[in-house]
Amino acid sequence: MSTTNQSQMQTSGTEKKDNVKDFHTDAAVWGLEFSFRLRDPLLPGEKIPFFQGEAIKNGQKIEVSPATYVGRPLLIFFHPGDFTSAGENTLNLLSSMLNNKEAMDLNLDYMVVSTDSLSVHDAWGRLRDLGMPDVALVSDKKGEIAKAFGVLDVKTHKSFNAIFLVDQTGIAQYTTISEMDITGDVIEKLKDAMN
Repeated sequence: MSTTNQSQMQTSGTEKKDNVKDFHTDAAVWGLEFSFRLRDPLLPGEKIPFFQGEAIKNGQKIEVSPATYVGRPLLIFFHPGDFTSAGENTLNLLSSMLNNKEAMDLNLDYMVVSTDSLSVHDAWGRLRDLGMPDVALVSDKKGEIAKAFGVLDVKTHKSFNAIFLVDQTGIAQYTTISEMDITGDVIEKLKDAMN
């Protein structure tokens, strides 16, 4: 065998070993990054974290915090962004709840949170074919609210789809966190959580 062929085979073998080494290193790094993408999410029975934010409601800019909703149950929705299927499904679910007698009997306040800006919320509300339900659309541009609730994907800076039912005293009674859109009949689950 010629020296050139031996040299190529040795180089080829070294490259293969380096590629295997890189694969394992990359996989380990990916695993660590993935495990730190979320904080511990808020669980039923825990007090909701304090937050302050700006929101759009009925075309008007408002300030929101947990104190705004003391004394009434609050349903907080998180979604990854306006102008997305998840955002549309969230607002469609809210619209149906606002027109459902069983949901109205629960006497809930509603809040929708995403990492979009107020101007994006406003544009989304004006451009939606179905109009905007009478809810506060909270701007969480820095992701601080989603992070406090444990639903912020720090890699994408988007929140996962989530619902938090908060009672009159600020304690979470029901939580759902999902990478998929939250649809279906949540009213029965909320009724059970409130009883």
